[in-house]
Amino acid sequence: MRMPFYLPSLTVIINIFIKFKPGLGLQAKLEIAYGTHHTKMMLLLYEEGLRVVILTANLIHDDWYQKTQGIWLSPLYPRLPDGSSESSGESPTNFKRDLIDYLLAYRSTGLGEWVSHVQEHDLSDTRVHLIASIPGRHVGSLKDKWGHFKLRKVLSDHTSPRPGRESWPLVGQFSSIGSLGPDEDKWLCSEFKESLSRLGKRDTPLVSHKDRHLRCLSPLVGGGSLPYAILTAQKQPWLNSFFNQWSADISGRTQALPHIKTYMRTSPDFSELAWFLVTSDCVFCVERNACVYLRQRFNYWRFIYFSSSGLPVHKIIRSSLLH
Repeated sequence: MRMPFYLPSLTVIINIFIKFKPGLGLQAKLEIAYGTHHTKMMLLLYEEGLRVVILTANLIHDDWYQKTQGIWLSPLYPRLPDGSSESSGESPTNFKRDLIDYLLAYRSTGLGEWVSHVQEHDLSDTRVHLIASIPGRHVGSLKDKWGHFKLRKVLSDHTSPRPGRESWPLVGQFSSIGSLGPDEDKWLCSEFKESLSRLGKRDTPLVSHKDRHLRCLSPLVGGGSLPYAILTAQKQPWLNSFFNQWSADISGRTQALPHIKTYMRTSPDFSELAWFLVTSDCVFCVERNACVYLRQRFNYWRFIYFSSSGLPVHKIIRSSLLH
C-alpha cells in the first residue's frame, strides 16, 4: 500500500528558516506595481558540493498531490580549488553565468552568500540552457537576456534550419492563460511564434494545448491551477481553435491535473524532439514595442534541451522530468 506524501505548510517552513537564521529576508523586491515572484528553485549546499533544483510546483501540499509537475535536478557540482578564476567551472551553455546574473538581479545583500557559493563550484557538467525573466522594462540588448527573447537567441545561436524541420509542429502546453490580444497575429503567432521558430518557419499556426475538458482527481482543488478569466476569454474567442485535450495515458497522468508547462518542437510522429523546454511560465502578453520589452513576473525559470540532429523523446524526458 502506498503511503500518502505530505508537505508542511509554507508558513511552517518559513518559521523554521527564521528560527535557525533570524533576520533572513524571504521576500523578493518587486520593481513594478504589477510584478510577482514566480520562481520555484532550490540551491542545496552539501559538504560534497552544490545542487540546483528547478521545479514547476509551489511549496504547498496541493501542488504535490495528484498534479502533474516537472523537476530538473542538476548534477552534484564539486567545489572548485581555492584560487580559481571567476570564469572557472563554466558550462558550454553559460549556465553558471546566467544563474549568477539572475541571483544578482534581486539586488539583495542576503543573496550575496549564495552568489559566492555558486561562484565557488564547478558547474561545467551542465548541459541545459537557463532562461530566466525579471520584472521591468528591458531596452536594447537587454531584451535578449531575459524571457522569450532569450529563448529566441539561444535557438538562433545553437540551431540552424534543416530540410524537413519546417514542417515540425510547435507545441505549447500550459495551465494558465492571460490576455493575448484581439487576434492571433497580435502576439501569439507573431512575436512569440518567431521566438520558437528558429528551425524554420511553418505555415500552420503554433499549436497551443490548454485543458478544455478535464476530469481530474481533485477537481475542486485542481481547478484553481487552470485560471482563465471569463472576461478575458470573451475578448479572445479566436483562441478556442488552438485548444486541445490534455492526455497523458502513457505515463498514467491523464487525470493528474497538469500544473507543468512545456514547450517543444517535435517531429510529426512525436518520435524526436528538436528542443524541449520545461517551465513554470504561463502564456500572456504584456506591453512591448520595438525598443522596450516589459516583464511583470520576477522570474520564470525555463530549461531548454536542444538537438541539431533530432533526439529521441525518451532520452530527453528521462533526463529532464521527474514525475
